Amino acid sequence: MLKNTLVRSILALAIALAPLSAPAQKPTPKPSPAAKPAAAVKTIFDYSRELGLTDQQTADLKAAIKALQDTVAVTRPRLQAAGKQLNMMIATEAPIDEIRARLVEYHTLQIDLKLADVTTARKINAILTKEQLAKWRDIQVKARQAGPKR
Repeated sequence: MLKNTLVRSILALAIALAPLSAPAQKPTPKPSPAAKPAAAVKTIFDYSRELGLTDQQTADLKAAIKALQDTVAVTRPRLQAAGKQLNMMIATEAPIDEIRARLVEYHTLQIDLKLADVTTARKINAILTKEQLAKWRDIQVKARQAGPKR
């Protein structure tokens, strides 16, 4: 359960930091006034003072998360393309050996993403002291118990 919690936290961190490392993109359309704004997800950086993160730890955390983001940015489009191709091959009754090859490619990409995520979690665990990690996990548990704010 703690592994799942940590993995979710890492993904939340990766998503939260994406705008910091992403190249300039087209402006996104403004939401309608009736749309409710999404609750901001707090990341480990929002608790850096409470956790007592050093400048070096912050830099190391950002580097680890950026590496994950870079991997996701490269792998996710390939995974999506392989999935679309796979579905098309199944729909058009392509030869089984070709479908099998595409399945292997698709699932290998999924494995690569999962391993990158787990590797990043381990790096984060190594960056934090035992006390910081325990405090961070406690913060996460309390945040989940509080549930989404609306």
